[in-house]
Amino acid sequence: MIHNEVGLTKKQLNKQEYLRNLRSFLLQKTYSYGYSEVNWHFRSLLNWHRYEQIVDDVSRQSFQGLILDDGCGFGQISEMLQLKGKRVIGLDIGGGIHECKVWKHLLTPFILGDGLELPFASEMFDVVVCCGAMEHTGNERKFLEESNRILKNNGLFLCYYLPNKTGFESLFRKIVYTDHIFYDGNHIKHLFKECGYEVLAMSREHVIPILRISSAQEVYNRLNKLLVLLDDVLNKTQLRFFGDNWRIYGRKIKNVC
Repeated sequence: MIHNEVGLTKKQLNKQEYLRNLRSFLLQKTYSYGYSEVNWHFRSLLNWHRYEQIVDDVSRQSFQGLILDDGCGFGQISEMLQLKGKRVIGLDIGGGIHECKVWKHLLTPFILGDGLELPFASEMFDVVVCCGAMEHTGNERKFLEESNRILKNNGLFLCYYLPNKTGFESLFRKIVYTDHIFYDGNHIKHLFKECGYEVLAMSREHVIPILRISSAQEVYNRLNKLLVLLDDVLNKTQLRFFGDNWRIYGRKIKNVC
């Protein structure tokens, strides 16, 4: 467990201490593996705050049962949900080796697998959480259909960090490189409907962009409390039109496989 590396047992750690250790652990491991393209996710305090918001949001949903964190990466969302007392399995296709080295230190059960061919029985999960993964699959329709297959009837598909076509990252993509695919609202609604979901709610968020340059992130981290407050305020205004990401709540209403 990650807490053993600092000489503490789980009982000696309160939740906040565990979360601080989790972020530090992921920072250290992704840096040592040379995963600079992933390391910024944990280096940015604003981004880490957004992960915590996602975990709180999932925890507020009215359901009991098993969660799949589909495309879990190094497991930060899965682990925080586990800490909230949720039953969760993390899955990622990843590079395999580095993810597994991290996962073995965490509390959550993880599986190497492909979101386009999930290694689970049909109607096994109550909730699928997808955070910044669907746009990387190469086939979002197949991804949604597979999630539909393993969801129980009326199960929830909670999608976060889906890149917004009118967001700042999209608007400046010709200047700053990105490998993201960007989505507009009509396309999302059409895609979800065709894949057997009812869209319960959707909204743009994250008006303040995350800067991946280390020196810029240091400045951001010093101003973190102000940026968190400002981001939360802007997300409630019309300026959220320029937010970098979509948040979407879908509910399975029919089988499509």
